[in-house]
Amino acid sequence: MWMSFKIDLVFFIHLILLFNCAHKYMVECSTDEERLIKKLFKGYNKLIRPVRNATDAIEITMDLVLLQLINVYEKEQIMKTNVWLNLRWRDFQLEWSTKDHKVGSFRVPNERVWTPDIVLFNNADGNYEASFKPNVVVYGDVDQNSTNILWIPPAIYKSSCTIDVKYFPFDEQVCEMRFGSWTFDAHQVIIKREKPMVNLEDYLPSGTWDIISVPVEEFHSKDTNRMELVYHFRIRRKTLFYTVNLIIPTVLISFLSIFVFYLPTDEGEKMTLCISILLALVVFLLLVSKILPPTSMVIPLISKYLIFTLMMNIVTILNTVIIINWNYRTPRTHKMPKWVRTVFIEFFPKILFMKRPDVHNEQEMSQSQSKTEYCSHNLDEKIGAKNFATRSDHTNTSPRPKQQQHVKLDKIYLDKKSGPRKNRFVLQTSSENESLANKATAFQRNAREKNPLNDAKYIEIEATTSDDDRTFEFSPDILDAADKITYITNHIKSENDYEEIRDDWKYVALVIDRLQLYIFFLVNLIGTAVILFDAPYIFQFVDQQKILKELIENNKFT
Repeated sequence: MWMSFKIDLVFFIHLILLFNCAHKYMVECSTDEERLIKKLFKGYNKLIRPVRNATDAIEITMDLVLLQLINVYEKEQIMKTNVWLNLRWRDFQLEWSTKDHKVGSFRVPNERVWTPDIVLFNNADGNYEASFKPNVVVYGDVDQNSTNILWIPPAIYKSSCTIDVKYFPFDEQVCEMRFGSWTFDAHQVIIKREKPMVNLEDYLPSGTWDIISVPVEEFHSKDTNRMELVYHFRIRRKTLFYTVNLIIPTVLISFLSIFVFYLPTDEGEKMTLCISILLALVVFLLLVSKILPPTSMVIPLISKYLIFTLMMNIVTILNTVIIINWNYRTPRTHKMPKWVRTVFIEFFPKILFMKRPDVHNEQEMSQSQSKTEYCSHNLDEKIGAKNFATRSDHTNTSPRPKQQQHVKLDKIYLDKKSGPRKNRFVLQTSSENESLANKATAFQRNAREKNPLNDAKYIEIEATTSDDDRTFEFSPDILDAADKITYITNHIKSENDYEEIRDDWKYVALVIDRLQLYIFFLVNLIGTAVILFDAPYIFQFVDQQKILKELIENNKFT
């Protein structure tokens, strides 16, 4: 037990000695720094420039460390950045040797030493100086050409920047940050750059802008005799967001307006589609106007394209009105000029590779056949009632041959001639309807055989064809039936002529529609290519990481 007590006592004594030695060295170290600071700041005046002669100028070396490009406000024309101002200068009053004082450096509040009043001249929010002012680091053992004061105040600056919106959203901007002394001129304070470019070692890449280059320029204004450091930020916009949300919808809407001419006019939705597209373009135009600054110096690229698309849509509406007007024209309201028929029915369809279907389609032909068969059947019944045909002829009525079903009377008229027979009914037919004249001749021959004494009742009928002329006689009832058939035939022919002319107007509107479809497609395609491809950087891909790496390496070895 006595041995364990001795061991604990020895351990406790060693621990006390260790703490005494550490405290001794700590007190000695803090005492050296305290003694040094008292010595250096004895009689130190922070209001006086730290130069040996009043005529000498103090050199301030500045390095701008860019941490983040926060945003570029196009409408306000402001660039917001997060930076560090790395300032170095020499203060001869705060020099010492580390051999004498055993202190390599110390830190003091910035209020205790002289600091240059470096501000951002093109500030846009009123805070010209750094918001947070840290301690100043003072170094010892410096040679004649070195600096011994280091001050790195961080700041978030809003600098004014002239935005060039000519190629928006495929634009590249050059913004400046101008730093200089607020009260000292070039004879008192000289500001020099530490590196030829902004320090990008701690830069966090932006999601909106790519940095292309950030050179720095030493500028001496002879008028005001001031030294300035001008940092040029050459940045290029990332276009993916605007391409997906603005460019592609606008292009699609522009080409959608073309298909108005492919929509059938009779559907009645042409104007609805045109107006809907017009409203969508107006919405996009208002959206762009809220993003861009209200400048009258240049028209943005996207605004040019929206205005172009808007004008094309307005022209589309005007053409649609004309097309609808022509589509619903009828022979009762308008007469088709010869040049319209020549240009839009004969000339343009060949160029546009349009083939018009037959005027009389199968449905119209079947309707005409049924009407003709009905009229001919009524004629047969009239003749059978007056005994001009035998019962067998009436009962053996079979479907007409195809040649006889297409009856087309060219002219039917009642001719007044002198002679024993006063009335002469003339049926003028085409050669394909010769069967009508043959049938009439057969009816006349049967009538004379059965009623030879009543020959005076009948009226002389002359049926003429393109091949021969024949004369036969019908009773007054047959003439009445023929007159009704003539009326029906002429009415059908009038309807066919009316529908044919109306279809011609519809076909003219269709040809204009197809012509406008091709023209507007070409104009939209060429206009889109000319306007959008006018941007100089639209096809240039920016590898931000590669550019940053090259800029950092070049900045180190310069």
